[in-house]
Parts: sequence; C-alpha cells; structure tokens
Amino acid sequence: MLRVFASEGPVSGLIELGREEAHHLVKVRRVQAGEIIEAFDGAGNSWRCDVAEFGRNHVVLRVHEQIRYSIDGLKYPEITIASAVPKGDRFDWLIEKAVELGVSRFIPLKCDRSVVDPRESKLERIRQSIIEACKQSGRNQLMEVHAPVGLDDYLDHLTAKAGDSVIYWADMAGQSTAAVLSDDWTKKSVSVLIGPEGGWSDRERNLLVSRGVLCWKFADNILRIETAAIAAASILSAINGRPIEPRPG
Repeated sequence: MLRVFASEGPVSGLIELGREEAHHLVKVRRVQAGEIIEAFDGAGNSWRCDVAEFGRNHVVLRVHEQIRYSIDGLKYPEITIASAVPKGDRFDWLIEKAVELGVSRFIPLKCDRSVVDPRESKLERIRQSIIEACKQSGRNQLMEVHAPVGLDDYLDHLTAKAGDSVIYWADMAGQSTAAVLSDDWTKKSVSVLIGPEGGWSDRERNLLVSRGVLCWKFADNILRIETAAIAAASILSAINGRPIEPRPG
C-alpha cells in the first residue's frame, strides 16, 4: 500500500496533505480518486484512507480506520547514535539505515578530528530523507536528528539525564560484543558514541574514560563511521526488539 506522510492528523475524518506530499502524489505517483493510501503522522499513528479529492498541489484523504496508535508511553529501549558525520552520500546512507533499524535519534558529534560539520540546510535535507525512509520501511515514528554538538557538551548532557541509561563509545580496545550482550541493560536507553575517521584524540579518550563511559569493540577490523553506526544499531535492535504497536479492536 502506498504510504504518505501527514504532518497533521485527521480533522472531521479528513486529512489534508502538505504541499510537497500532495505534489508527489499527483505529479509523480499519478494518484486517482478513491485510491487506497496509508497515511502516517511521524508520531506513531497511521490511518487507512482513500483519496477524496485532489488537484495540482492539493490532496485530501478520507479516513477509513486507524491502523496503528502512537506507541508513546510504552516502555522499550531507546537507541541514540551520537556520531561524527561521514563524508558525502555516506551520511545519507547511515541515516536511511538507522531509520530502518529503529534508532530513536541521531546526534551529529563534533570531535577533535572531525572533518564534516553539517550545516542546517544539510540537516533539513536529511530530515526529509527520514520521512522517505519511514515510508519505505513501514515505520510510523520519525527518527530525531539534532543539531551538531561537541563531545564535551554531549557528555555533560548525558550525565545530567543519566537515569536508567547506558552509554558506550566505539573503540578497538573495548570489550567484545559478547561481553556487551551479557550485561543486563535491556530496559535502559542506550547511547553509542562513534568517533571520526581519524579516530578519537588522546584528549577525548581520556575524557570518555574519566566519565566512566563503557568501551565497546564492534569487530576485529577497523570500521568506517557509517559501518560502526549500523553495526551498533543492528545489534541493539536485534537484542531488544521493538514493541508491537497496539491495533484497534
């Protein structure tokens, strides 16, 4: 079933799509009146609809039923990837796969040896690609992408909100995945910090160790930024699973 992003939920049983989504449906997908479509709002809700009316940049959907409800309030581990940003299209690929794997948020991390500092225009384009990845993967909640932050500031933030969470940093000298899997943290939020292509600086290593952040080695080989991010997300998503979103009835 064709899926579209509806930033606003139904009003009186109707959903009016934004200009960009409407244009895509009419000009690219050649939508027809009465065609069945699934609309999702990025907050966990989705609806089975049909096309009630459409024009050049105007589409209104008629809601038949709510398929999925928001999963806000359900308890499940949140996965955060805080990572240096890889060059070029590799960043786009990382974001797409992180969405598919259920990562809750991505934090662009500014490190001592970072070579990419994405501007807001780049992050806005990335946020649009998140919507497209949600359409493809069947995910109904948008992954958050935050503004770039320095490692020191991010560690301060994590310390302030520590609570029921666990934090890892990626390094070849860390504990093995088998050791990580043996830890009892399945009900906690999980953050994974990944450094730049040039590796963590000595200052950053000392900082991470002094803050008590756990060191995790994903593999025996040196991984690219995006490979490490997806390896971490894959392992954590597989261990914890995702909740089954409640359906009506």
